Amino acid sequence: MRSHLREVGEERWSVLALPPIVLGSTLFAVLTGMEVALGAAAETGGDVQAAQAALFPWFVPVLVTGAVSYALGAFGFAMGIARSALWPLAYQMSRHPEAQPSGHPRPLPAT
Repeated sequence: MRSHLREVGEERWSVLALPPIVLGSTLFAVLTGMEVALGAAAETGGDVQAAQAALFPWFVPVLVTGAVSYALGAFGFAMGIARSALWPLAYQMSRHPEAQPSGHPRPLPAT
């Protein structure tokens, strides 16, 4: 998404949007690791309730931080799209939904 926006000259919002998207996605992966830890405790005969009690103070803040971060990044990309030349392109694509033949490459945008 960032590279497409950069190609049409949008440098303000998409630059700000990329780090929060990456951070939010990374934090969601951390949450998955926490859930796997509970499953591992259950499979190995460990104390699942103790593991859950140890992880719970971390789970909710990581979840909220990841959600807010990802939402801010998504908002940044939406602003970048709204302020770039991609809206006219999207409008033209919606008016002509037929696919372009694969033998005819698209011309590159002028730089």
